Amino acid sequence: MSISKKLKWLQLIDTYRHLHTQLEYSKELGKAAASDFQRYYEEFCDRHGIDLTALNRDNRERLEEIYGVPLAPPPESTEPLPPPEPGSLMLFDGTISEEPAPIDWSKEEKEIHDIFARLLKKIATVIHPDKLSQDLPEPERIRLTELFQNVILSLEKRKYFVLIEVAEQLGIDLPKNYAQQIRWLKKEIKVVREVNEKEQRTYNYMFGEAETDDQKDNVIRQFIHQLFGINVF
Repeated sequence: MSISKKLKWLQLIDTYRHLHTQLEYSKELGKAAASDFQRYYEEFCDRHGIDLTALNRDNRERLEEIYGVPLAPPPESTEPLPPPEPGSLMLFDGTISEEPAPIDWSKEEKEIHDIFARLLKKIATVIHPDKLSQDLPEPERIRLTELFQNVILSLEKRKYFVLIEVAEQLGIDLPKNYAQQIRWLKKEIKVVREVNEKEQRTYNYMFGEAETDDQKDNVIRQFIHQLFGINVF
């Protein structure tokens, strides 16, 4: 196997790992900012004399279309219901950010997964809880057990770089099908990059990234304009 191909593989693995780290940060920031977005959104409307109850009532059909869920109140109620949490992954294009659809794996993707499933079995021969020495200190046993659980989860999520890192730590030989992995990595990197970019277009994320009140106000203005078609100055 050529050295250049292995180097290309290593570069793509690093890129794939970095993008996953970015995606996890984007999602966590969006979740952490959700309650602050909600509170700031309501305060902004109060400051600008915007009646949210009336807006939600008058724009019910539009809100249902954007959020993709019914907002009609129960038959016995005459009070209008609010829309879902305002900042909940609302995109500029009017759609809601969602988890990727179930994967319809190609033959090559299945082969790649099977290769790393076999790598998991090799890892299991070393750090599976049943394989650990009885003389191992309890803190180390807990660490290795948690590491093994993380490896299993990483395989399910196709974070194969985690299996590679653990295998290297344990001195386990890595899969040498570099050409096949390179083809898969190029496609997967594109997918993860697109998902991350979509996550960063959510209002929760943008609000979390805002550092000043002016920046936060601009996020809310954009949000209100998308929801209700209103320009707030």
